[in-house]
Amino acid sequence: MAVCAVGGAAGGLLYGRTRWRASARTRLLALGALAAACYALPAAAPALAALALGLLLAGACSDTLLITAYLQVDTLVTAGSRTEASAWINTAYNLGSAAGSAAAGILIAHYGPAPAFPAATAVLLATTTLATLLPTAAWPQRPDHSPQA
Repeated sequence: MAVCAVGGAAGGLLYGRTRWRASARTRLLALGALAAACYALPAAAPALAALALGLLLAGACSDTLLITAYLQVDTLVTAGSRTEASAWINTAYNLGSAAGSAAAGILIAHYGPAPAFPAATAVLLATTTLATLLPTAAWPQRPDHSPQA
């Protein structure tokens, strides 16, 4: 977990220094696909080095996914609803983490650690694919882009 945390901190710092040309939606989808690839790395090459690299990169992707989701709130939600929208991001993240931990625990208890990373990869690919299928209208833009107090 420490390797994942280091990756998250490094990824967040790099992400914050970058001037992005892609929209937040595009970044969310790309980061979801990248996170899936990061979790697939330890599954494909179960050596300790692959595990460490996969977790380092997965931490970077996961933290930047959250950063991008919070930035997307500013675009999609009016100022009066941003706190609630941010709370829903927290809720979704916490529910996903809890469900993923429970599922991983069951998989590991019954089959050993081998299927945990492929399962995480499959979930990330499925949710990212689902997000790409959502019409652009499902990602509305707030009509007033002026700074909010």
